[in-house]
Amino acid sequence: MTNYIRRRQQRGVILLAIISLLTMFMLIGITYVVVSGHFKRAAVTNSRVRQLEVPPQKHLDGAMYQLLRDTDFAGSVVRGHSLLQDKYGHFTLRGTVEGVTYDLAKNEYPAKNQILEIQVDLDVPDLPLSLEPLSNPGALNGRVVTILDGTFKNFSGRILKSTRNNSKNFTLRILFPKTGSEHTSTLPVTRKTFLKKQILINGRDFSGTGFGLVMDQKNGHSSGKIDVRALQPNRAADTKDEFNKFRQGGANEGYDVPDYQNMAMAAQLSDPTSRELQYTIPSFHRPALINYWKQRGATPAEMAKVMMRPRKEDHPYFTGSNPRYPFDPILGPWDVDNDGDGIRDSIWIDMGFPIQTDSSGRRYKPLFAVLCLDMDGRLNLNAHGNKRHYEIDNKIRRGMGYGPAEIKLTDLFESSPPLIDEDMSLIDNYRKLLMGDGATLGRYGRDGSPGYAGIDFFSYYIFGHFPNNFVFDQNTSFQSMPDIHGELGYNIDWSGNVVSEVSIDLKDKPRSNTIADNPYEANLVSPNAADQLFSALEMETLLRYHDPDNPQFI
Repeated sequence: MTNYIRRRQQRGVILLAIISLLTMFMLIGITYVVVSGHFKRAAVTNSRVRQLEVPPQKHLDGAMYQLLRDTDFAGSVVRGHSLLQDKYGHFTLRGTVEGVTYDLAKNEYPAKNQILEIQVDLDVPDLPLSLEPLSNPGALNGRVVTILDGTFKNFSGRILKSTRNNSKNFTLRILFPKTGSEHTSTLPVTRKTFLKKQILINGRDFSGTGFGLVMDQKNGHSSGKIDVRALQPNRAADTKDEFNKFRQGGANEGYDVPDYQNMAMAAQLSDPTSRELQYTIPSFHRPALINYWKQRGATPAEMAKVMMRPRKEDHPYFTGSNPRYPFDPILGPWDVDNDGDGIRDSIWIDMGFPIQTDSSGRRYKPLFAVLCLDMDGRLNLNAHGNKRHYEIDNKIRRGMGYGPAEIKLTDLFESSPPLIDEDMSLIDNYRKLLMGDGATLGRYGRDGSPGYAGIDFFSYYIFGHFPNNFVFDQNTSFQSMPDIHGELGYNIDWSGNVVSEVSIDLKDKPRSNTIADNPYEANLVSPNAADQLFSALEMETLLRYHDPDNPQFI
């Protein structure tokens, strides 16, 4: 009887153990389901957050990349109209470095480590990429080459000389990368540093024909004619083949004005007398081109290739916050005031960004308004103006047009009279801009001289044929007086010839040498320590004075 009871108890213990194990496995299963469900919901939430809460800065960065370096994405109106493509076109070549010139006996690269000479195999396309065949002598001279990988990844330089060895092999000579030549003691720059590295060669600057070139696809020849496709700049809906035919002549035509070949460029046209803004041609919008097609009775399909702003026909409820609806593509007003002057100067464009959803569940489409203005034709605080504008009497006409330093910076100041001795406030402001005021340095630094005080080293080679001075030594190799300072007076004599005159100011204080401290001793490309040229950051502060993220306020 006792044994029977004991066996019954053992069976009960085993049953409890089995039930406990089953319960444990069930809890593990439930826990797995709960945890995996949480993970799934968290993953979905995170993915939605990334889709819902895309930072505006990320969108702006993407738009800037398209504007600068272009996009192949079908859906963006910027396609083909980037700034870099306008400069270099799409005629890029890729290749591999197969050889490097190196003197083993002297243990140096050519010209005492100043020149990098490489032999490259290029991936030459079957059809010519431009009107300049690669078989021409020096066909690659002057182009920009970039190393794509290795120690000197992203280093770019101009090709000084190119030699064609065979149909695909070229010898290229460029200046040796500075980062290598400066650290040869710590960074071993052997031939292996460059061998088998990938390179990219840009097209030649401004050597294209523009959009719409008619070309024979079989042999690559062209008569140079531009067809009607050039007048239809919106290629967002093109197939890859259609788009390549549209730009086959190269977007890097040899000029830049706000027309249908340069859609990114805007123009602000002012009254020449009052200097008040009269009319704005927005970036990616050409009212004259739209009017041309409208007068021709263009179909909706044709107008879709002309206008880059969302059209009423495609988006009937889109207003773009424009005060005029429906939008007038010829007379405006435009959509956005980008420069903060109270005048709308830009239109909305679609760069192909996907539809987003905000935190409230509302869906929206990212659009962008671009204002891209040419900086040419504006006063350059580093290149224009010189000290002679306020040091000597400027009542008479001075300067023979030798260079940009003769352009006066008078218009920068509020005073309207010409620079004369009576207007001391204007003279003082001009002097402060160049020389500083003691507390703040001007563009000529502490010594107040362009470049270094006196005659800079390279000035002997650049200006060595100039006379010592105009008063006592006028021997010169020039046919006319080389007025490098823009200080001589000029007029027309009775026979119609241009005559120069040395002012009393110069006769009283003749300089020892004409080339000393001339305004062209200031190096605008690689400024030396003696000068304090204005920086791009300071220019940005002026151009974006109205923006809350202006560097002045950061």
